[in-house]
Amino acid sequence: MPTPPTLLFRLFVLAWFTAGCGLVAATIDWEAESAVDTNMTITGPYSPSTPEAKALLSGGEWFTGDNDGTVAQGRWQILVATAGEYQFFARRFWNHGAFRWHFDDQPWQTVESPLELLDSYELQPYVPVNWEKLGQVTLTAGAHQFSLELLPTSHMEFNKAYGFDCFKLTDAEFLGQRLTTK
Repeated sequence: MPTPPTLLFRLFVLAWFTAGCGLVAATIDWEAESAVDTNMTITGPYSPSTPEAKALLSGGEWFTGDNDGTVAQGRWQILVATAGEYQFFARRFWNHGAFRWHFDDQPWQTVESPLELLDSYELQPYVPVNWEKLGQVTLTAGAHQFSLELLPTSHMEFNKAYGFDCFKLTDAEFLGQRLTTK
């Protein structure tokens, strides 16, 4: 595991604050590939195979594969500048792959049914990447751990394939868009 300063450089966390109408919005984006611990890989049948497809993913890659019954998992460290209630979003491979997620020691949240797609970009035929709202979380200012686990025994119809591009926390409205964080 890298040392903390190296980890901070590896973590691709963007935090910015936008003032408007007297309100301050906080947004934190991070790459799936910035995991500090994972058994997921960026190579698989749904990996982008052309420069055009790579350009559609926020960092040019994503964690992707076919679930073979192994519990694919990842853990990320993020920094929150402002305590508050945030909407949480994932940019992933359509509604493929049942999974659960949580921050720190908060209760696990399970995703085993299709979510509303906020947008859609096709990496290759039948391989779209979409923003989906996962829920709402309350976080204090400071460092937090985000964990995600695939659920290989789920009865979800589209359980075997998965892909995760990036994640977003925001206290502002978000309707989906292509995220460029290169």
